[in-house]
Amino acid sequence: RFPRGPQAGTFMHALLEHMDFADTRSQVLTELVRRMLSRHGFDDSWAQALLDMLRSVVETELDDHGLCLAQVTRSRRRDEMAFYYPLKNLSPASLRAVLGGTDMYRSTTDKLQFDPVRGLMRGFIDLVFEHEGRFYLVDYKSNHLGDRPEDYASNALRAAMRLHKYDLQYLIYTVALHRYLGQRLPGYEYEQHFGGVYYLFLRGMRQGYRYGIYHDRPQQRLIEALDLLFAGKSGTAS
Repeated sequence: RFPRGPQAGTFMHALLEHMDFADTRSQVLTELVRRMLSRHGFDDSWAQALLDMLRSVVETELDDHGLCLAQVTRSRRRDEMAFYYPLKNLSPASLRAVLGGTDMYRSTTDKLQFDPVRGLMRGFIDLVFEHEGRFYLVDYKSNHLGDRPEDYASNALRAAMRLHKYDLQYLIYTVALHRYLGQRLPGYEYEQHFGGVYYLFLRGMRQGYRYGIYHDRPQQRLIEALDLLFAGKSGTAS
């Protein structure tokens, strides 16, 4: 029932950016929530609901091995990671040629129209973190998909991802992180070091369930093909 819209999304992102994932029970988090509520123009009566939400988000297991954000310390995370990389003559047709070779992303470019561009691809990744030698990227989504936890089950998340082109968004993010790790991490190998993508739909996450969690790990050959495409070189994902 929390208010919807861009202001609510900005607020939720700010909460997660500034909180310590490992400290969900202290007065420090309560004070942060109340301070941010006031700063963003929301009523203090939402404090308990938001505390419950934050605890669910960071304590819910993201995979079958018990990975959760509560395990991620400040030293192993980077919030709002900025990136930019050059684009050379990118067009819908060239993007379609690469993504069309994969079943999962073939529909990503449906109805996608933009003028051919060259310049810089620039953006911000909500969260990049390292766990047991693998790197993950996370995007927080405040979308309201319904009033029940079941409305955030996997089929509903897949539909939302396609509708909003979030799958294309995270492919762009993955290329950015792939390039970054290739420059900064000695001996970097995609298969060994990249753990994948998590899109967390905050309103639907519940401890003990997989509601609200979308995960993907694009194949290496697709990311390498996009890397070549963005650099103005030919490449396919087949």
